[in-house]
Order: sequence, then structure tokens, then C-alpha cells
Amino acid sequence: MGKTSFAVLAFCLFGMIATCVVAQDFNIPNIDMEQLKNIKLPEGADLEGLPGHQGHDHDSEEGEAPPAPRVPRARAAPSGVNYVPPKPSGSVVFFEPFDDSWTSRWTVIQSDRYNGMWNVEEARHFSGIPGDKGLVVTEAARHYAVIAPFDKPLDPTGKDLVIQYEVRLQDGLDCGGAYLKLPSSSTSFKPKDFNNDTPYVIMFGPDKCGSTNKVHFIFRHQNPLTKQWEEKHLRNPPAVPLDKLTHLYTLHVKPDNSFEIFIDQESSVKGNLLEDFTPSVNPPKTIDDPTDKKPSDWVDQAEIVDTTATKPDDWDEDQPAAIPDPDAVKPDDWLDEEPEQIPDPNAVKPDDWSDDEDGNWEAPTIENPKCAGASGCGRWTRPSMPNPLYKGKWTQPLIPNPAYKGPWSPRQIPNPNYFEDKHPANFHPIAGVGIEIWTMTDGIMFDNILITTEKAVADAYADDTFAVKRPEEKKLQKEDDAAAAGDDSLLGRAQALVNQALEALQNPVVAGTVGVAVLIPLVVCFLLPGKKAAASLPPAGTAPAQPAAATETTRDAPAVDAPKATASPKQSKKKQ
Repeated sequence: MGKTSFAVLAFCLFGMIATCVVAQDFNIPNIDMEQLKNIKLPEGADLEGLPGHQGHDHDSEEGEAPPAPRVPRARAAPSGVNYVPPKPSGSVVFFEPFDDSWTSRWTVIQSDRYNGMWNVEEARHFSGIPGDKGLVVTEAARHYAVIAPFDKPLDPTGKDLVIQYEVRLQDGLDCGGAYLKLPSSSTSFKPKDFNNDTPYVIMFGPDKCGSTNKVHFIFRHQNPLTKQWEEKHLRNPPAVPLDKLTHLYTLHVKPDNSFEIFIDQESSVKGNLLEDFTPSVNPPKTIDDPTDKKPSDWVDQAEIVDTTATKPDDWDEDQPAAIPDPDAVKPDDWLDEEPEQIPDPNAVKPDDWSDDEDGNWEAPTIENPKCAGASGCGRWTRPSMPNPLYKGKWTQPLIPNPAYKGPWSPRQIPNPNYFEDKHPANFHPIAGVGIEIWTMTDGIMFDNILITTEKAVADAYADDTFAVKRPEEKKLQKEDDAAAAGDDSLLGRAQALVNQALEALQNPVVAGTVGVAVLIPLVVCFLLPGKKAAASLPPAGTAPAQPAAATETTRDAPAVDAPKATASPKQSKKKQ
């Protein structure tokens, strides 16, 4: 193999590694056949509901096959560990560890709007529990919806309500949500129709975009008079932790209307449904009378100018605001004869300076170095001080207005729409739990969703799951950060590049693409003639060289003269 072929081969190998890395960063989907088998279509739906078949008119495009549906890709290589998630005990309404049977409980919504693909997989980076999986958003800039109905509706009346789940922002969160929605139970509720307009009882969880960074707690309340539903937003929600580790979000609402939000098993915000939400649950008892008008003779000016006041005889408006300080004394080291600025002695007139065109050249000025160690240079003047005799321009003072009646406001009348709900914690019955989000960042992982009526059940389940994985994640991240900081050598970076390429090659699509990219240049390398073959052909119009003479010339000629054996077209032209 000649030098050219070797160079092309080396370039191909480098291209293979680069292609792997780029493919990994651009999130090329991984075809997971098991995941395809487990996709659950909405009841009564067929392939027309899948992406690529949404309302596709086959008659209008005869002979053109519809595009194949996208499938989620697994970003992390399976650990091979058969992890069995723990089960909570006690009063459990619903829990989801996202094991291999998750599709039997959840309905994935696929539509023109909800075209994002879900995948249940292990964590992409340093998993706290090997083999543990979660529900992952696999594509950025898409809408997602998935829902799990309860076996029977939950009526929270007179009960504690606890909503708890884990979220891991594996690749951060630029703009998007990671919250849960608990849909309202009704005769018209159908899981396959779950969408943004589906009425919900509670919305809880992280949301970030631009200046918005909050853990939502919103509940919907029905006006008993108008029967209209209205969202009530927590006035001061906590911020979302934005690192790439798992975080546990817990909402606890008690029958006495008190609530508390926990992040990572620590209290973050607590308050009352009647006091800490906007708009408030109960309207005011009285309102402004819309028919009441401000009287034309109403005086709401508190002060007026005293027109009887005159300027005092000793008021001198000519006195300046500041005068020279009579007590100031010039410092002993003050240099009166030294200017503050002097011409730069090191400046040189530019060679291209023309006095006729540019004028007389003058050196730029610099601060006088002699003034640096003195109190000052140049002519000394007394510093200014406030003038004790200064009073400024005289104006007539203000006095209380004898006709002042105070600020006017309309009279109050009973609010015809007033009602009082003393127990807003008696929420409407809940049909299930769903995730309906839009996000510009992929990699959001949901895990260990729990709905219960006992806080102790949620605490125990968190101890068995979150409290186990979180310390291990922090430990692995610390080790990873230390390794990255300590191995910045060329060899270390090359090793990291190779590892990333090998990880990408686990993806069949990436492996196939790289294979084709490498195979084509290799075929070209070996099919094209090499240098020796080309050199053995005599130039057009010349007689073939004698073998013995060629051998003698090659052996005896100095190496530096070798290039002269073949003249370039330009050299040939000159000789002619």
C-alpha cells in the first residue's frame, strides 16, 4: 500500500471516530425492536394514528409510500442488571417504577401535536442504581403526552393527598416542562383523548423557560354559583434545581387546606390553599359600586400654596451653593511649577507624517511622573465647601388644605357573586396521572411516580428508591468530575474520544452509516492505480526506457536529483 493509500485509510479511520461522536451528539435514533413490540395504541386506533400515517391520503399520492414512524433510541447501553424495583406498602392509590410492564398501565398519545417519542431506559450518565429505568423524553422541540388511569377514581374529600415522583434532567433544561397532571374524573373522560385541553385537578412539577423557573402547584377550583372552573396558582413557588442528577418532588395537601412542597425530602414551601394562591379561592364579600361616581366638588388635594406668605428680608437668593474653604491650607509638597500633563518624551514622529498635510506634529501627553509622589501639581486652589448662607430661590410654602376631604373611592356594596368555600382541599375526584409537556431539551427522565393518601407511605418509598440512588449519583459524578479535571492530557482526551465513539457504535444506525462511509473510500483506494504504476508508463511521444539503463540511473543518481527525471508541463514548455 502506497503512502497515498495509507493516508486515505488513516483519514477514513479518523472520519469513523468523528462520525461516531457527531452521531452521538445529534441523537440518531436507535431502533429498539422490543420497544416497538410494547407500544400500546389507543383503544380502537390503528396505524393511522402513528407518526407518518397521520391522515395520509394514499389516493392523492399514488405509488408513494408514507414515511416510516420514528422510534425512540436508547442513549445508554443496558447494564445487564435485572433490577427489581421495590413496591410501596400502605394506602397506595397508584405507583409506577417504569419496569418492563409499564405499557400495560400507560397509554402513549400519538397525534399531529404529540409527536414526541418516549422510551423506558436506564440513565445516560452514572446511574445510581444499575438496571433501574425511567420514562425518558428522547427528542427535543416536541410535544409529549402519556397517561395512566387509576383502577377507580380517587376522591380526596377529607383525606391527605400526596403526589411524589422523581425527575432527572439528564441534559439540563433549556426550555420545557417536567410536571404531572392529574385529570378530572368524569363520564366523558377517555385516556386515549388526553391532551392539553383535558380538565385536570392538580398540576405539579418543574417548569423552566426564559425567566420562568418554578415548581408549579396549580389546582382547579369550581365556582359553586357560576359552575365555572378557574386555575389557582401558587403565588411564590420554589425554583427548579437545574443540575443533571435525580431530584424528588413531593406535594402534600392536608384536609385542613394546608400544603407543603418537598424537594429531595426537604421542605421547600408551605402554606394554605385559602391564603397563598392567586386568584384567591373565595371572592371578596363586598365590591365597588359600579354606579357610584366621584362628586364634582370633591377636593382630594391635601395641601395648597400659602398665598399670604412673603419672603423674609434676610433671604439672600444670590448666595452660591458652594464657596472656597477658608480654612484650607496648601500642602507643603505641592508642586506649583510642574504641569499635570507633559509631552511623552518617548514618542516619535511617524515616518508617514506630513507637516503640510497633517499639520505640525506634537507628541502626545502623559501624566507628569513628578506629580505621582506629590499632593498635586500646577496652580493650587482652595477646595469648595457647602455655603452656610445658601438658601436658594424662595417660594411660598405649602399649608394643609382646609377643604380637603381625603382620597375618594366608590362605596362598597355586597358582592352578588360572593361565596365561601372553607374546604378547597376537597378536590374533585381524580381519574389518573398524566404527563403532557412541551420541551426544547431531550433526556428528561421520570421515575417512581406515587399517589397516596399517607405521607409516611411516600417517605418510606423515597427511602427505598431516591435515598438509595441519589448518594450514589453524587459520588459517581464527583469521581467523573475529578477524572475529567485530572486527565486533560492528549492521551486522556484521545481515550475519551475513542470511548465516545465505541459507545455510539452500539447504535445500529450509526454503525451502518460508519461502515458505508469507511467502505467506499477503501474500495476507491485499492481500485485506483498507485504511484509506481503511473510512474512506469512512458510519457506520450517518447520511446520506452531500457530496463538496464533505468536500473543504473536509479541506483547511481543522487537522491536530490530524482525530481528532475520528470519535467513539469511548464518546464517542458520552457525547453521547447
